[in-house]
Amino acid sequence: MANDDDLKRIKDFEAEHNALVYMVVRAYYKELGKLDAYLFVGDHLKEWELRQMRLGGQ
Repeated sequence: MANDDDLKRIKDFEAEHNALVYMVVRAYYKELGKLDAYLFVGDHLKEWELRQMRLGGQ
């Protein structure tokens, strides 16, 4: 469950990158502490096309 600080960071990321975060993967490392990875979709069509080509799609 996201707390207020988490939600602010997510909203800031979404606004800065014009994206929609649909999941946060959180890991804890002894050396680094808490590390969040955002899974998101953006609105850059060219990026979608490049990723599709890399995955072997048409």
